[in-house]
Amino acid sequence: MPFKLCLAPWIVLLCIGFHASPFPTVLFTSAAIGNDVFFSHADLFESPRRDISGTAYMDCNGDSLADIVTMSATDNIATIFRSVGANSFDGGSNINPPTGSAQPSSVAVGDFDGDSDLDFVVGFLSGPYLFVWFENTGLNSCTYIPNTTGIHPSSRADNRTSVIVRTSHFDSPNTQMDVTVLASFPDPTSELFVYMAPAFNESDAVLVSSDFASPPKCLTLGDNNRDNIPDILVGMNTSNHQAEQPVSYIFIVDFLLAS
Repeated sequence: MPFKLCLAPWIVLLCIGFHASPFPTVLFTSAAIGNDVFFSHADLFESPRRDISGTAYMDCNGDSLADIVTMSATDNIATIFRSVGANSFDGGSNINPPTGSAQPSSVAVGDFDGDSDLDFVVGFLSGPYLFVWFENTGLNSCTYIPNTTGIHPSSRADNRTSVIVRTSHFDSPNTQMDVTVLASFPDPTSELFVYMAPAFNESDAVLVSSDFASPPKCLTLGDNNRDNIPDILVGMNTSNHQAEQPVSYIFIVDFLLAS
């Protein structure tokens, strides 16, 4: 029986990855009828990939169909599933990360070099880079190559407990998408950076904050104050030892760029 949710008319596709399941990627589709939205769910396919750590939609070959990119933390590989229409996908093509990069933890999509096709970035828990840019070769074939040009090796290459990547456009008039990286370490320290496309130079990265009340858990970008510049929302959890109850914090950055 489909799940029914009453909302304004819209159409949405949701793609969720699960850690352990014979169907590690599940698609929830919706259709609007009047003011109601009906959700139904279908297991996409049985995949050999394990421990899905990130999923994203992208049109990788310019056919106006939503393809899927997934990351497998256990197999340390990216897989592109190309849409063939009607919520169906091909068997997938695999992309290996650069040597030494391991344990992918999140994925985000954007055009990072201004060539009008979609690339994606992946955050890694270990290896020389906090994140790696997978560049679309522009051949309308969903062919990607890892591009680490300008992404300097991190001084803290291993033992990262969390790396979350998100994309948004900060530095107008450039059209490329920039990358926000929230990295946590076991010491415990967390650092929030914005890397500007397309160079992604470590020396030019903006350190937004390294002062968090507790280890961050989630990261969202949006225009909080309608100034056409993305703001950054970070959620954190910690323990209140007096009340012995978990306490949540919300950290909001109003991002301002120097002219």
